[in-house]
Amino acid sequence: MARALVTGAGGFVGANLVRALIARNDEVHACVRPGSSSWRLQGIEKALTIHEVDTTRPEDIERAVVESKPAFVFHLAHYGG
Repeated sequence: MARALVTGAGGFVGANLVRALIARNDEVHACVRPGSSSWRLQGIEKALTIHEVDTTRPEDIERAVVESKPAFVFHLAHYGG
């Protein structure tokens, strides 16, 4: 079991990666934009820790990393579609 931090966890690719990591019994910390709809993570909220992170703010990123202490970081956040 590994601890993973996933940015962009509310997006299509991120949410599918989060589900795959949970299926492997990894400890998952999911970063989502503040105020965003995380509907793709519905039904699995109890299996992960959600962090609201504005990736344009270094202090938000630092807080998520310090709190989660990840072994792996999957940076999937992006701007636009």
